[in-house]
Amino acid sequence: MSLRYTIYCGLKVGSDASATTIRKSRGLVYDFADKHLKAYTVTEGVGRWRGKTEPTSIVTFITDRRTDVTKVNAFVHSYKWHNNQESVLIVEEEVEINFY
Repeated sequence: MSLRYTIYCGLKVGSDASATTIRKSRGLVYDFADKHLKAYTVTEGVGRWRGKTEPTSIVTFITDRRTDVTKVNAFVHSYKWHNNQESVLIVEEEVEINFY
């Protein structure tokens, strides 16, 4: 059985949702994902947090080891600190995968 992690990263910094801030935040998502993960997918979206809408990058990756949770935590803590986020949502699911 494999694990799928989905990490939801808000792109605002505090109340700043300017195009420049969003672009820098999106760059951080890729920088941190490259540093901590071997392979991943990023989907751009829009989320809501406490009644406010903000752009979001959704990082998804699959692993066959539970030990990769340390990589997830490193990614999330780095992103939260650098981007001044109150929280980052992580979803962990057991999945069965096949390659064709």
